[in-house]
Parts: sequence; structure tokens; C-alpha cells
Amino acid sequence: MRSWLLVPAEDEEQLEDAASSGADVVVLDLDHARSESARIEGRERAADWMRNHREQVLHGQNFARWVRISPIESEHWREDLRAALAGAAEGVFLPAVPGPAYVQQLASEVYEVEQRSGIAHGATQIIPLVAARPQGVLSLGQFAENIQPRLGGFSWESAVLAEAISARREYSGSGEWFGALAHARAQIVLLAKACGLLALESAQPTETSADTFTNLAMSARADGFNGMFARNAAQVKAINAAFTPTESELTRAQSVVAQFTSSPNSDHVRLGNRVLNRSDLHRARQVLESMNMGVG
Repeated sequence: MRSWLLVPAEDEEQLEDAASSGADVVVLDLDHARSESARIEGRERAADWMRNHREQVLHGQNFARWVRISPIESEHWREDLRAALAGAAEGVFLPAVPGPAYVQQLASEVYEVEQRSGIAHGATQIIPLVAARPQGVLSLGQFAENIQPRLGGFSWESAVLAEAISARREYSGSGEWFGALAHARAQIVLLAKACGLLALESAQPTETSADTFTNLAMSARADGFNGMFARNAAQVKAINAAFTPTESELTRAQSVVAQFTSSPNSDHVRLGNRVLNRSDLHRARQVLESMNMGVG
């Protein structure tokens, strides 16, 4: 899944446009409501929108439905979660996560709500937004020590970290990241890959120039990210273009999957002059899944 479109859940116009945006994933944002009434309205709209689009197929391609809830420190996250699972969201983004304990707490609550909502156990994934503060960056390795079953990946918010460390710059127009932000970003990619999970690049402001955003998306792909957040359809288009596998990458991924399919009990197979293991199979499946292709 390449493009993850963030949509304010209370914004009816943006919700209507989201399904036709071309995004692989639509993420309904319950965290940034402008007022308490907008927050309540957003929960209701989010649940209704997800119910209405649960089986929708556009141009032969499904899009996934995720929700960003409020941080655990807030008083709103449990109600946000209930709204998300009322619409059977495929996954939940949890912001401002300093360590694994927050994911464990959310996972326990998800289990309870799944049971009450009649959702299959384990159906709901969690992606934490990490590295919001310097301490969080320095403790990212803790996530790899106890991988939670519901974890789908890791992401971050570059602007939040930049503010926390008083950074005056984040990246250049050519997509080159600077200083501590470059370090944090690299740690997130390494963490995700070590855990066999997705690495998602941070969202950027809507006013980011088209050229700069395109460069950021291309840099994210080149640096090992699996996808990136978007805030509008133009950013979705740039992300999809940057993260779409080439024909040779797709062909190779299909060949890797085919080799393991023909030897389902083997931990190693040979493809050409290379010996491949299950990690190679996992990466090949991620490539195919990024295009919503069958992986066997």
C-alpha cells in the first residue's frame, strides 16, 4: 500500500472525494477536530463512511480504511477507537507513542472492542506514530524486543519532532533530510525492516510545492519506505508514481513467490544464482501487495 490519504473525519466534502482520490488507503483523522462538536460529528461520519465503503471497489481496486485516533494521554482515544471499530476499520494509527507499552494498552482495548463489535479477533492492525520526542527516537529499539501481533508498521511526524528539538529546517527542496530528523527517519526504516513491517513516510503540508513533494516521495522510496502519507489527491498521485514497482521488480517478486509456492515446506529456494530465504519471500509479497496483486 503506497499512498495513505489523511482526511479530516468531520469534513463532509473531503470525505466524499476520498473514495475517488486514487489512494491505496484512506485514513480518517479523528485527532485534529476543531471543536468538541466537530469531534463528535467526525466520529459519526467516520463510522458511517466506513460502513458505506466497506465493500467498495473502484476501477477494480480496493482501498483500505484506517482511522487515526487521539493520543492515549487524551480523554478522547477510547471513544475514537469505538467509532473506528463501529465501521470495522482495517487499522488504527496511534499518535505520540513513546514506547511499546502504549501499543500494548491500545491492543488490549482493541481486543475488547472487537469482541463487543463482532469483529474477528486480530483483524484490526495498529501502526504507532513514533519518534515524537528525542527520548522516543533514542528508545525505538524497544519495539523490536517485543513485537506485538497487531503491529502493521511504524511511521512518524517530522513536523512534531522538528518542533520538539527546535529544528529550523527539515529537508531541502531536493528531498534531502537534515540533522536529527535524518537520523530519526533512518531509525524508523531500520526498525520496521528488522520487524518485517511497513515503514511509512511522514505527512507533509498541503502547501509543499509539487516539485519538493515529488522529490520527498522519491527519496522515501529510495530510502526503503513502503509508502507515504498524503493530504490531497495531488500528493496521492505523486506518491503512487514514486512507489509503484517497476515491471522488473514485479516480475522478480512474482518469480520469488512462485519458487516458494512450488516448495511450500522449504525455508530456502534458489532463483538464478541466488539462494533466497523467507525474508526474501516476505519482501516479494510486500511488493505485490503494494499493487493489490495476489501473492499466493
